[in-house]
Amino acid sequence: MLRRARHLALDSVGVAFAAADQEFTRRARRAAAELGPGDQPVIGLPDRLAPREAALLNAVLVHGLDFDDTHLPAVTHVSASALPTSIAAAIKHERSAEDLLLAYVLGIEITARVGTVAHGGFHAGGFHPTGLAGPSGPR
Repeated sequence: MLRRARHLALDSVGVAFAAADQEFTRRARRAAAELGPGDQPVIGLPDRLAPREAALLNAVLVHGLDFDDTHLPAVTHVSASALPTSIAAAIKHERSAEDLLLAYVLGIEITARVGTVAHGGFHAGGFHPTGLAGPSGPR
């Protein structure tokens, strides 16, 4: 399981780097910067933001090109929220890489389960499950 999580995280980071020069990223960067600086890194960019804004911008980078991982039964892009949130929390609370990976795996698991039990109900209500199930993971 941890090996798979490392592969998913590496894939997500790669997708984030690929999205770094996109127009949607420039717009998201401007919006995040307006909220003020911080000490959290942004994947593939020189920006430093507060934890919440760094997690948000990292999520935009991971999901923006729509090549990130998808948990099919949940129809949810689990890493788009789980990885950026885990990174921000690990940095903020000065946790180890192992703790970051554990939080990431828990975030994936919770997001997938919430999305799965909805049985398509999020889509039926006009919502994307990633935006609803993702925030259920650890913070």
